[in-house]
Amino acid sequence: KILVRSGPLHLLTLIPKRLDNNESEIWSLKTRDDLKTNNFMVSRPIYKGRHHLKIVLGNPYTKKVHLDNLAKIINSST
Repeated sequence: KILVRSGPLHLLTLIPKRLDNNESEIWSLKTRDDLKTNNFMVSRPIYKGRHHLKIVLGNPYTKKVHLDNLAKIINSST
């Protein structure tokens, strides 16, 4: 459902694979708001003409429960 890219700095970028630009824009705004409401730090950089969600996981206190909550929010928004 979601194209996920990750690198060595624990950065995740997300974008729905099957949505057009307008649908993707709506998705990124709603999902960003849902993530912010749940205390995740997220930005919406533009890459190749489309907004992506970018999440940084650099906190040493990040636990599995946080990652599970992140996945739950993202999966419920698609």
